[in-house]
Amino acid sequence: MNTFVYMIDDLLLLCTGVILIYWFILVIASHGKRIQYSKTKCKYRCVILIPEENQFFNDIDKKASYKLIAYKNLQETVYSLDKEQYDIVILLSSVADNLSPHLFENVCNVYDAGIKVIQLHTVIKDR
Repeated sequence: MNTFVYMIDDLLLLCTGVILIYWFILVIASHGKRIQYSKTKCKYRCVILIPEENQFFNDIDKKASYKLIAYKNLQETVYSLDKEQYDIVILLSSVADNLSPHLFENVCNVYDAGIKVIQLHTVIKDR
């Protein structure tokens, strides 16, 4: 009976070790490769959807190459957009308080490379 318990214990330890090594390899691999996309050759039409309570809605650049739309109901706003009018739609959360000046250039470069969905991460500054 003790032999059986020790075999199960060793098997569980081996499986846990293999999983941890696999995760470690994935973490190392994900940090090692950075993809540089080539600059886009054309200008895309962007729309940015932000919640109405967002504070930087009034601080938009008037000469920007994008349209900023505040929404109450995201689903209704997305369905009301004209698919022919915009190439790229960017959804921002209520915690986004400013935009990087390189955001649209980078998003357009990635879109031009054929990527259709991009997940952005919000960086919150210390207040």
